[in-house]
Amino acid sequence: MWILKPLLWPGSAERLVKPQAGRIEQRSNWTSLQMEARPDIEPPGCGYALEILTGSKSEPLGLSSNHGHAWIRLWQEDGRYASLGFYPDESTGIDPERVPGLRYPGMLLSPDKYDRVGWPGQSTVIPLSRERFEALVAWIEHLQAGRQKGALVFDMVDRNCAGFVVEAAAQAGVKARADQPILAFLPAWMHLPPGLTGWIRPVRRLFYRLGLAVFGGFSTVNWYWSRGEGGDLIRCQVSGQKPLFETVRDLFSKKVPFNHVLALQQWQKRQAGTHPIHLRTERPAPEHRLSTADGKAMGEAG
Repeated sequence: MWILKPLLWPGSAERLVKPQAGRIEQRSNWTSLQMEARPDIEPPGCGYALEILTGSKSEPLGLSSNHGHAWIRLWQEDGRYASLGFYPDESTGIDPERVPGLRYPGMLLSPDKYDRVGWPGQSTVIPLSRERFEALVAWIEHLQAGRQKGALVFDMVDRNCAGFVVEAAAQAGVKARADQPILAFLPAWMHLPPGLTGWIRPVRRLFYRLGLAVFGGFSTVNWYWSRGEGGDLIRCQVSGQKPLFETVRDLFSKKVPFNHVLALQQWQKRQAGTHPIHLRTERPAPEHRLSTADGKAMGEAG
């Protein structure tokens, strides 16, 4: 059952961490991106490129379940690529959907765990110069190198998989959009008349920030589990992480976007046919399904 857990004070999130290590994802322990060539994935045909991919198990996308996943592929001119996606670090055992305001360690998985699943979705290609490609790779590897210095902070609202894709697009010189009003997920009959939205919007935003504050917004978890070369568990401390809200004033003034795969897909569709961005053919549905465990992870991806 999906139940939110109030976390009102800094440091109170430590009680969420299970005494035993959760899943330790070995694909998060890379140091430099490894390119690969796969015969079942067609290169974009434009040399160096950033490819933005979004997908979901089913339609329509939801707010608290089946909210999909977004990830990227970095293509070289020889047709090889590296896929990459941003996730909450599962080793802490924390379910981010229950504490949407909490910030804690994230992880960059390469290859991305859903790159070979084939769920239907959108694929947007951004051609790059070699210099821009190399700068993008350097930026990503710099994030990975700073994992224990707070460079990969995850939360459920703005620092999630869709938010990472938006940042990657910005490094490529493209302004992608993933900010999605939560009220867009409500039934149409619950939407306010246009004449009322202007003055009530600040009130809605305040309640949004208050909700995040109650459920982890003032808290962080500053460590994750890893394994040493001999397989021993290692508790890795993370420095430099800051909570979503550092002061009470932030509740009234801080802009907190809500990044969601749905908004990113809508942005992708608006870019169709524009230069130098183009939308590739919608990816086909898979011939197989993920296991139940992986299906749950998809719901927690972004």
